[in-house]
Amino acid sequence: MIIYGNCGEVFRRVHWNNRGKKSIVWRCVSRLENTGLFCDALTVQESTIEQVLVTAINNTLSGKDAFLSTLQTNIATVLSKENDQTLADIDIRLEELQTQLLKLASSKADYEDVAEETHRERQP
Repeated sequence: MIIYGNCGEVFRRVHWNNRGKKSIVWRCVSRLENTGLFCDALTVQESTIEQVLVTAINNTLSGKDAFLSTLQTNIATVLSKENDQTLADIDIRLEELQTQLLKLASSKADYEDVAEETHRERQP
């Protein structure tokens, strides 16, 4: 998927037949449909996109050792975090907090601390 940075719309693959010459190009959706946005994106030949993608993939693969090292470090960091709570424990705690939150809200008591704890529990 290709998104144009200026208008935020996606590019779409279009088959062109221009004066008998057939080609495949990519154009911003806001230029193909009435989206209400003005777009100044140029039409891009599919061969140009293919070349850019191959270059990007080759650049990624040429630095794969550094990439894989960083990826392994990140995975090890996530897995080594001490989190002895299981998913079921977290769900049970969230239910308790939800019940407590409803009671406090209905009695017009201060429920900010419970709301914050609920938010923390839901974070990955």
